Amino acid sequence: MAEPELGTLNREQALRTVWPHEANDFTPWLSSNIDLLSEALGIDDIEVLGLEEPVGSFSLDILGREAGTGRIVIVENQLEPSDHRHLGQVLTYAAGLDAKIVVWVSPEIRDEHREAVHWLNAQTGDEVGFFAVQVELWRIGDSPLAPRFNVVAEPSEFQKNLQHTAARSEGGQAGFSEFNDDLLRRLRAASPEFPAPRARRGRFITFPGIGHTDFRLATTFQRNQFEVEMVIETRSRATNEAAFDRLLEDRDAVDAEVGLPLEWDRHNYDRPASRVFAGRPGTLGSAAQEERDEFKRWAVDLLPKFRDAFAPRIAALDLDALAATNEEVTP
Repeated sequence: MAEPELGTLNREQALRTVWPHEANDFTPWLSSNIDLLSEALGIDDIEVLGLEEPVGSFSLDILGREAGTGRIVIVENQLEPSDHRHLGQVLTYAAGLDAKIVVWVSPEIRDEHREAVHWLNAQTGDEVGFFAVQVELWRIGDSPLAPRFNVVAEPSEFQKNLQHTAARSEGGQAGFSEFNDDLLRRLRAASPEFPAPRARRGRFITFPGIGHTDFRLATTFQRNQFEVEMVIETRSRATNEAAFDRLLEDRDAVDAEVGLPLEWDRHNYDRPASRVFAGRPGTLGSAAQEERDEFKRWAVDLLPKFRDAFAPRIAALDLDALAATNEEVTP
């Protein structure tokens, strides 16, 4: 068998090579491609209401509204690393416009600003969510550059209730909300001790950390299949991958305990995370009721097996030591 010819994925560091000016180039582009941002955030489509919206003597980059709920969305962006001035502007605009979804976009969210967003989400009420998002440009070989939005800080559902007021549907079929409600009812009946979900957003259900707060279980529809997954998402991609490598050493034992061969994905380009998952082909829109019920039975059986296989192994990890032995910064 011939060896496959693969390209190399490279990140473009200088965003100003594509968008020389923030207000004249990047903000209009983001407004025209706002669907990419709403997809990354996991919220309903954003309807843009205005650019450079005046708030007192300042101007908000993008004012929008979430299509499914009517919630006000504000987006403040910059083409440099995050700074205190923009943090202050974000808070000013959020207060002045009574925003419910607050998004700060930058090519580099500094650690102190990511922590500030986490703190804001811990302190504010149920109806407001703050997001910090890194905008990145990638290419394979000499291909055109491709944008990617990487969410690095978002609301925790222990503190927020950002679930949509109206379930979104797919292909005219019953929406994700109905599917997830029934799946959770079945899970509670079969495994009463299983933890309550941490978040239910669109096609996702996520559960609290297993063995460590940065390791979680989830169910999701993506890539034309229904998946049960264990996600590793610490603050460092290098730590994620070091933890993944340690767990991978037990791959045969984990697969045996779960009862099927799992997919081990060390470097997930959708987000700076590693994951282990199992999937069944199909989408919610194309699945008949009998197939949807089979998806639910399969997940209800598999989630406790994932927890039992991974939780003790994750709890035994020394993440500080792993981080110290893997200092490579993955782009």
